[in-house]
Amino acid sequence: MKKLSELEKDSTAVIASLDGDQRFMSRITSIGLTPGSTVTVIKNEKNRPLLVYSRDTMIALNREECDMIGVMARISYVFDNTMSRFGLQGKSVMPFL
Repeated sequence: MKKLSELEKDSTAVIASLDGDQRFMSRITSIGLTPGSTVTVIKNEKNRPLLVYSRDTMIALNREECDMIGVMARISYVFDNTMSRFGLQGKSVMPFL
């Protein structure tokens, strides 16, 4: 699983996990970034806040926050539950596409 800060510009992914203290979790979920929501990276320049688009809203996140948000490619996220029955991760379906 990648961190949100590792995505390139114009990449789209699904939030798979949120790690952090209660304050962080409250803030992130209140702005609509919850597991299962789709995010698109608008701007990802080094040493600058990351600009993402999710749920019809543009959101600026600092690098530390982005490192606590785990993301997966959409197809991986969709197949993650199904493939876990076979002891595999969702990304293992990618070679079949």
